[in-house]
Amino acid sequence: MNIDEGTREEGARVTEELKFVPKDRGWTWMCVLSGFLMNMLVVGVAVKSFGLLFVEIVEKFGSSSAATSWITSLSQCLALMLSPVASTLAAIYGTRRVVFIGGLLIPAGFILSIFAMSREFYYFSYGLFVGIGTTLAYSPSIILIGLYSDKRRSLANGLTVAGSSVGNFVFPPIIHWMLQNFGLQGTLLILAGLMLNICVCAALLRPLSFYTPKDKKAKNAEKATSCIAALRNYKFEWSLLRLPQFMVYALSLFFCFCGYPNLFIMLPPHCKNIGLSKEQAVFSVSVIGIFDLIGRMFFGWFSDLNLMNKGTVYSSSMVISGVACMITPLMTSYVAIYIKIMLFLLSYTGFLEDITGTWTLSFIVSGACILIGGLIPLIYMVKVFSDFQIQKFEKGKKNLLQSTHKLNMGDF
Repeated sequence: MNIDEGTREEGARVTEELKFVPKDRGWTWMCVLSGFLMNMLVVGVAVKSFGLLFVEIVEKFGSSSAATSWITSLSQCLALMLSPVASTLAAIYGTRRVVFIGGLLIPAGFILSIFAMSREFYYFSYGLFVGIGTTLAYSPSIILIGLYSDKRRSLANGLTVAGSSVGNFVFPPIIHWMLQNFGLQGTLLILAGLMLNICVCAALLRPLSFYTPKDKKAKNAEKATSCIAALRNYKFEWSLLRLPQFMVYALSLFFCFCGYPNLFIMLPPHCKNIGLSKEQAVFSVSVIGIFDLIGRMFFGWFSDLNLMNKGTVYSSSMVISGVACMITPLMTSYVAIYIKIMLFLLSYTGFLEDITGTWTLSFIVSGACILIGGLIPLIYMVKVFSDFQIQKFEKGKKNLLQSTHKLNMGDF
């Protein structure tokens, strides 16, 4: 059996299993709960709350913002770039196993970071271990939840990723309190123990084959084995890169994620630079979580209503976020920062802060990246619409000429 045949048969087997899966009910919502808790831990702590650890690492080692930014940059780079690998591993070995391994790697990264004697060690401990663990825990779970849902898929995905917003709201004050009482190393140890709960979340991810009748399982057992053998030699389907829609949104997300995660790193030191206290900086990060949660819940529900093209909703949100991020340097008061956050501030590097001495240029670059990412799908949709109108005009023109020709022939 070659790879293409194995891939097709594996797809047919999954399609067969989906026939028996209860969609939008029952265990679907347990999987959503698992994804919610996992996002609360993985994204809410390891990604969105890293800005608090960022300040502590800079103060402890006296390192530059640029060098320290590489810790989370490496982690997020690995988490995003290895997503196809994580998805493939989940298809071969099962979502539950892959997510469980991710739940072991992330706390391992936190524990190793306790023994860091230099900033560079964090590149290995936090950047490598947490980055790989994040992609193993995040990507497969999101895919499985999508397979468990149908008509309520947007709502299910919205509830799942809302966990990151709740974590973003709940954990910054807790982490700030732990840093004051236990220091950086003690905080990392406690967070490592907390992250082990990802393994519990993995146990809730019931495989699709659970619902397949026993007689069907017996018939599919031999096929599944041969399919997995073929998938072990699986190669990426490069034909995806020839799809305009895929490339448009891939390019859009590339620019968006060049700016989005950096807000959570830049905001705490930015608040410190403009004279706000540490407590106010921590609370500003928590406020992001509140409005982020409202936005995710609303757009998940709104998208299921099909009142507006989802691409338009996505692009509009990114454009607003990009503009809000770019005007952040103009906001030097506590209230102004909250207004910016309310405008769905979703935002590049400490390197710019080291050069300029402020975070102004960093916010502008991050906002510009998000803005460009939001405009790309809009430009593509305008092009598709204009091409359709041109084709419609040409077709009408051709029909008109044919009708005129027939009339002339009739007169003759």
